[in-house]
Amino acid sequence: MNKDLSKENTSLQEKLARMQAWMKREVEAQIVSIGKKRALKESVKQNAFLIGDEMEEIITEKILLFFSDISLIDLSSDIITNISQSEIQYYFLIHGHKIAPLSITIGYQKVLEALVEDCIVSGFRKFAQKKDIFKKKSGKDALESALSLVIEKWYSLSIGRLYHVLSHIKNNDVQLPYQDVFYKYLEKHDSLKKTLLSKKFLLQLETVVESEVFSTKRHTWNITKKEVALVRKICLWNLSEKNCLMYKLFKTQQII
Repeated sequence: MNKDLSKENTSLQEKLARMQAWMKREVEAQIVSIGKKRALKESVKQNAFLIGDEMEEIITEKILLFFSDISLIDLSSDIITNISQSEIQYYFLIHGHKIAPLSITIGYQKVLEALVEDCIVSGFRKFAQKKDIFKKKSGKDALESALSLVIEKWYSLSIGRLYHVLSHIKNNDVQLPYQDVFYKYLEKHDSLKKTLLSKKFLLQLETVVESEVFSTKRHTWNITKKEVALVRKICLWNLSEKNCLMYKLFKTQQII
């Protein structure tokens, strides 16, 4: 009996390894193809680009290497594609090509918002729905109203709203019902709570929010190259240091 189970486990592990290898090849191919097409559309003079297939592959490999200790199964192809697209366009930008900074930051914003939904909000929503929270009134508080829509209408939670609710919890200033449910959800997930309420994480989140790159400046197209570099550093830390927002959120997905 034990031998049969051992053989079955070995077979399953071999199948998983083959599947992960296949997924890696598929992700790499998709990144190069989609990233190249989208990035080229941003160029006024496409033939002026100095980047070729070799550089695209280097960027792709760098992204995959950075997240190498995270299962490919947990990495949405859309998320990886958005990171790749922004990274390729950032390369173009710093090498003097005409790339709209907004086209880069939108990619980072999409990734962060997807991670917030997958790693935080989806679990919080299920938790809140079991707490009969719908009978509570959100009143005129903007943050309470936003959280009620997240739960009842399946709205997304913006980076700014996330920062404000975490700040309330960090400062022991939770007085309203929806924020209280969010606090209780984090209490149920200690590792997630430690990550989201850590001083470094909150400081990084605050810096992104106060830059207004994902809010006011996105709508006015008033984003500078310096601000792109700042947001990139906080989100990805130049794909060199894993003490960044995206990597931390990716890791929480595997802990919960």
